[in-house]
Amino acid sequence: PYFQEVASRFFGVEKLLIRFDPGWDVNRSLSQALEMQVVSDHRSGYTQQGPHRGDFSVLIEQRPVRGYLSRGQMKILVYALLLAQSRLMEDRVGVAGCVLIDDVASELDGPNRAALLELLEGRSTQFFLTATEFESSLVRVAAKARIFEISKGRLTQTRSEEHTSELQSHSFISYAV
Repeated sequence: PYFQEVASRFFGVEKLLIRFDPGWDVNRSLSQALEMQVVSDHRSGYTQQGPHRGDFSVLIEQRPVRGYLSRGQMKILVYALLLAQSRLMEDRVGVAGCVLIDDVASELDGPNRAALLELLEGRSTQFFLTATEFESSLVRVAAKARIFEISKGRLTQTRSEEHTSELQSHSFISYAV
């Protein structure tokens, strides 16, 4: 449900589905599948079935997204998976993690950047966002953020008025040059 909730905000559709392939024939137990392949596995030099062969795919309105989403839309999809995973950890395990969202400005338009930042607010998970250029839209929505700049091998918290006038006190955005 977390993934559906987050992804539907970006894609505007309700029919999002994650399909899981465990990596072996589900009509057999894992041990049965491994036993049936042992001779073939020895011959090929690797285990051909098992959880290491597992995979998942995402479908929007019964269509696999691979092949028809743009790079920006795929990036949003990955963000939706990350946000869903971090929220699941917060709610079910009681653990707040640390998530890096790299190069947030590339391939995301203004409304999607704003939607992403809104989804991060109020969370106990700590998020680090990186960008190669400072963009005020990255902090406009995030009222509790700190901006850091990496320049010439040094990390410094940005203190200029134009960057910090709306910021308060939560590590949220890192600005990389």
